[in-house]
Amino acid sequence: MAASGQVVASAPAKVILFGEHFVVYGVPAVVAAISLRARAAVRKRDDLAVSVRAPDLGVSGIFLPDGTFSPGEGGEEARHLLEPIFTAVRHVMKALSAPSGLEVLVRSKIPVAAGLGSSAAVAVSAAAATTQLLSGRLDLDLAFKAAFRAEELVHITPSGVDPAISTYGGLITYRRGEGIRRLEARGPLELVVGDTGIKRSTGALVSAVRALKERRPRLFASLLEA
Repeated sequence: MAASGQVVASAPAKVILFGEHFVVYGVPAVVAAISLRARAAVRKRDDLAVSVRAPDLGVSGIFLPDGTFSPGEGGEEARHLLEPIFTAVRHVMKALSAPSGLEVLVRSKIPVAAGLGSSAAVAVSAAAATTQLLSGRLDLDLAFKAAFRAEELVHITPSGVDPAISTYGGLITYRRGEGIRRLEARGPLELVVGDTGIKRSTGALVSAVRALKERRPRLFASLLEA
């Protein structure tokens, strides 16, 4: 959606029904988009800086052309939270050979660190809006690639499943390196997702699974094949 030089895009949260954590090792996962969404509004600015605001996290700041960061709300900690969003929009600008100053506002109803793909949904929405703003058309494949770059900052070695479902939506199977395959449900698929309010680090959980793989390789191999 565009208005007054501004483009707004949204992307859904997700739940992994089967294959969570093992998707990192090339096992297919079954993933569904859910109704919670992140939204990004992007517009151009007169200079080449990129300002990013995330009011739901209480942070804001400006990424300057010389590579420095000027913090706003949230102080220096803001950079850690905002850099993945900046990485996504910067990837789009480079891919389109369209350097530009941008103002990016992101809002999200997705709980953070709850395993619902909040960081990917935010990155996808920001990247998708930027593709539309700078090229005049929505490029979902580019938005996925940009969000994957953002996820590398958040999770180091992401499988790509989160940005894939946030980009393409619906119900899919995803295998690392092969992309998505759409699934058709026979009827409405109603899911109840409980949020304990306890925040978890995906990176820490992935590291724990990797440690199990290294400690018990035969057991791990049998789990992959189960």
